[in-house]
Amino acid sequence: MTRSEFRSGVAQSMLRNSEFVPLVALLMSLSALSTDAMLPALPDIGSELGAAARNDVQYIITALFLGMGIGPLLFGPLSDCIGRKSSILIGLVLFMAGCVISIAATQFWVMIAGAYSRAWEPPHRVSSPWPWCATSTRDA
Repeated sequence: MTRSEFRSGVAQSMLRNSEFVPLVALLMSLSALSTDAMLPALPDIGSELGAAARNDVQYIITALFLGMGIGPLLFGPLSDCIGRKSSILIGLVLFMAGCVISIAATQFWVMIAGAYSRAWEPPHRVSSPWPWCATSTRDA
């Protein structure tokens, strides 16, 4: 048993390259896909949710970038403490919660909160998946 297969006295299941590469690709693209799909609809989102000014919809992008900036500061140490798998699952749950919040939003500020929560996960080399993908690829 190699060192990467052995952790805390328990054998870990290893992913084959045919499983690992698609998993990493999916995690790395998930956030970018969700954001890029939303960008063309920003003017409609603003008018539908009652943004005060036309340019206020840009706060959604600001919330995404704030989440992308703050998230890695928390998920890096969290990944070291509780492990990569647990931290990636927490990040995916936050991402899904942000998606549900954004879908169900009836007010503009709720959409901004959903965008902030969504940014904590995979999109744009975001928070939990990006450090996991980078370190897992390096370790493999």
